[in-house]
Amino acid sequence: MDASITPLPLRKKLSDFIHDTSFEKLQPNIIHHAKLCLLDLIGVSLAGGCQKAASIAQSLIPAMSGCEEVTLWGSDRTGVK
Repeated sequence: MDASITPLPLRKKLSDFIHDTSFEKLQPNIIHHAKLCLLDLIGVSLAGGCQKAASIAQSLIPAMSGCEEVTLWGSDRTGVK
C-alpha cells in the first residue's frame, strides 16, 4: 500500500454509506428484513420491560443523576420523580 494514501476511517465509510443510501435504493428483501428486525426490537423491548432486571435498571436511573427525560421503553415514568 502506498504510504501517501491514507485509508478512510471506518466511521467515515459508514457515514458516507448512510448518507448516500435512500429507501428507493434498497432491495425489497432488505426492506422486509429491516421490518422484521424492527418488530423483533419492539417485541423484546416490551417483553424485557417486564423482567426484574428492567425494574432494577429503572430504579438506577435517578440514582445515577438521570434527568426526567430518561426513560426505559415500556415503562411509564411520566411525571415520576
